[in-house]
Amino acid sequence: LINNDVELKKGSELTYYLNVSYDGSSGINSDYIYVEDKISEGLDFNGFVTTSDGSIGAFNEADNTSCLGNVVDDTPNSNGEWNSDNTEYTYHGLHYDAKSRVVSFKVDNLQEGCTLSVGIKTLPLSAIDNDSTTDRVDFYNFASAKEDSLTVNSNLTHAYIGADDKTLYNVTYQY
Repeated sequence: LINNDVELKKGSELTYYLNVSYDGSSGINSDYIYVEDKISEGLDFNGFVTTSDGSIGAFNEADNTSCLGNVVDDTPNSNGEWNSDNTEYTYHGLHYDAKSRVVSFKVDNLQEGCTLSVGIKTLPLSAIDNDSTTDRVDFYNFASAKEDSLTVNSNLTHAYIGADDKTLYNVTYQY
């Protein structure tokens, strides 16, 4: 797990997690929560963090035990595969659309106080290696979740590859 504003090493895999939590009232569980995340330009999708049985369930952050809530598995026979024209990748209800670069999934029955975590694996493109004028690439990302008519955006995260030191220029404005 990386912090915000960190440097990624060239050639490394970046795995980030979408943590969906539900702050309902005691004893109340969520309806369907639709989650979407557009993968940043400069990153290539490389799969999802998988489980041995394909399930993606929730856990209680207080004591790290399992609790109600799961990704709706609308692709039960999918163990991580691309469709025939390589435009969509699916894994047990997790979807990646290569044309729009969007990861999406649906969460059901998430118990208040619980978190459901989905890991997305990406590879940084080799923009720095191939373009001598580029010495740094920055990646910014946020996801959105919708339940009924309420839509909430996640926090904005940032990572980068390349030079940590910035070239400073003196600029003069004349009016």
